[in-house]
Amino acid sequence: GDKKFNICTKCNVIEATPQRLLDCVALVYDDLLKRLDFVLKVMKENDLMDLI
Repeated sequence: GDKKFNICTKCNVIEATPQRLLDCVALVYDDLLKRLDFVLKVMKENDLMDLI
């Protein structure tokens, strides 16, 4: 089936896809692989944890 994403709480317009969440906090996919703890910290600081 189709995936349904919540609306990004930071911009309130765009669906909160994984890539959009990274874009919102100026991170890239490679950061997930190499700096997961940092990515989680940034997501928490930006109140995006409920979307991941």
